[in-house]
Amino acid sequence: MWLSSVLRPASLTAARSCARRQYGTRKPKGPDGHKSSYEYKFLWQNTYEGRQTSHKPPQLLWTAYTFPKPEQTTVSFDEMKSLQKDGVKKVVGAIIKHGFAFISEVPTDVESTRSAVEKICAIKRSFFGEMWGMEGSDLMHSDTAYTSEFIGAHTDSTYFSQACRIQVFHCLEVASEGGENLLVDGFSVAQQFKEKYPEGYAFLSSESFPSEYLEEGQHHSSLDTVFKHNPETGCLSQFRYNIYDRAPLSSIPHEKIQDFYIHFSNLTKIIRDPKNEHWLRLEPGTVLLIDNWRVMHGRRSFSGRRAMIGCYLDNEEFTSSARVLGLKLE
Repeated sequence: MWLSSVLRPASLTAARSCARRQYGTRKPKGPDGHKSSYEYKFLWQNTYEGRQTSHKPPQLLWTAYTFPKPEQTTVSFDEMKSLQKDGVKKVVGAIIKHGFAFISEVPTDVESTRSAVEKICAIKRSFFGEMWGMEGSDLMHSDTAYTSEFIGAHTDSTYFSQACRIQVFHCLEVASEGGENLLVDGFSVAQQFKEKYPEGYAFLSSESFPSEYLEEGQHHSSLDTVFKHNPETGCLSQFRYNIYDRAPLSSIPHEKIQDFYIHFSNLTKIIRDPKNEHWLRLEPGTVLLIDNWRVMHGRRSFSGRRAMIGCYLDNEEFTSSARVLGLKLE
């Protein structure tokens, strides 16, 4: 009972004042004589009011003009090996803050790439395997990534009930022409969309749409909203957008179909606005890690041989590592 009376005030100052008035400097005893001691900051941060008023999202949104500088997002492979885990903390911190990070000076082979990534957390196994590879247009899977065609900005695995959290790319061999990679900050796009089209934002936050993946031996399907929010803070927690995985639009009534196409089209225009697009060429030795719940990726068409390897990290594993490192996630 004593905790609830301390937690009710609407500010940390009020909570401290109340605690002093009611209990002075004594520590309340439980029925067994045990004394418990809590920091005021801990008490306040773990109340409903405290969570609502003290919440400051760690994400720093960007556009093509405010794209973070390399020193803010890049860590060398040697730094990742540090026993103090300073390099790992910087990589994970950059992913949380900017939505992506780079690991430089990684040997151009599968095992070295795996070693670098596993410094963060365990690799997720999906039907693509753990470490997957793409060379040219091998069509190992029924996925546009296994072609040489242009791929617009999107998030991966929207056909899973929980999309993969971290997407990893390591280009082992650059194409003779084309193949540059695209990054778009989905949270920045969401903010722009909400400001310009509030009705559209509300629609795509409340109406669920189907996504699907089909190939021999595999059939994955999921139904979810484009924008997902933290139920406690109300902040945007996930952005799901993939026109390549869209399934027949059976989840909304006929009278809302036109609304869907209007809102989805307006969102797509913002995503494809050049001011939101950052293009880069991944060079051998540099591993790119993307928060797939926030940042969209894409690719220009290419010709010639282009070898790419990569993997996924699951949400639970990644967020656990972040908490162990003492990093704030949202």
